[in-house]
Amino acid sequence: MKKVLLFTSLCLASCLISAQDLVTKIPSNASAVFTIKGKNITDLVSTQEFENSKVGKLFLKEMTKETDGKVTNLASLGINLSENMYYFLEMNEGMLTHNILVSLNNKEGFLNLMDESKKEELVTEGEL
Repeated sequence: MKKVLLFTSLCLASCLISAQDLVTKIPSNASAVFTIKGKNITDLVSTQEFENSKVGKLFLKEMTKETDGKVTNLASLGINLSENMYYFLEMNEGMLTHNILVSLNNKEGFLNLMDESKKEELVTEGEL
């Protein structure tokens, strides 16, 4: 019985660890923190509805142009729009830094948003 309980605990712990917990990445000295509840937004307007709207079509047209056709719809952005997104502001030595944290669906889709010169500057630590 103890082995079953231990195995179940390890399985649950691994599921929790594998999720992207972005709140832990926000520094304690952040001047401002905003949370965008993606689930609430996607419940109100589905991604298909947004893509078919006038603003959505304009957005996708510009994204397609900027990424040389690599991004053609919201799914190909690589961003999980139904998860929480965070914005925080840091001020270090008089310099303001704006940061946005988003959950990713796939790395390749997100990398399509960057030009080739910026991809070389990326640093990967494990899965991050």
